[in-house]
Amino acid sequence: MREDLDLYGIAELEERLDILASEAARVQAQIDRKRAGRAAADALFSSPSN
Repeated sequence: MREDLDLYGIAELEERLDILASEAARVQAQIDRKRAGRAAADALFSSPSN
């Protein structure tokens, strides 16, 4: 996924960075949703503690 960034101007690099930051946030949100779902399933199917 590495690209030669020397080919881009400052504005293009800033735009690229914004897009990548948005994508990173989207991926993190999906990870968080999956972890929450997993925790809910674990809580539902785990044996009650005494």
